[in-house]
Amino acid sequence: MSSHGLLVEKSTVFGMQSNNRRLLHYAVQGLSRYPVAALRCYNWLFFPLGRLFERPLKYTQGLLDLRHVHEVLLVCRRSSLH
Repeated sequence: MSSHGLLVEKSTVFGMQSNNRRLLHYAVQGLSRYPVAALRCYNWLFFPLGRLFERPLKYTQGLLDLRHVHEVLLVCRRSSLH
């Protein structure tokens, strides 16, 4: 990113991936067996509930440790050198 003239100011973990393996298994099973019903349930029930109960993002200065992170949100700015 620095080669493109960007500096990372803040970063945070982002995403709604579940850590519950059983829940993920049922979701994949439902999507493969009943795709229309599963997508309808996701769009009208699970996604709105997930948005309702999600925690606010907690930013850290600079780039955080990315070893155990699936998705990250970066706040960048242009460097004055580029």
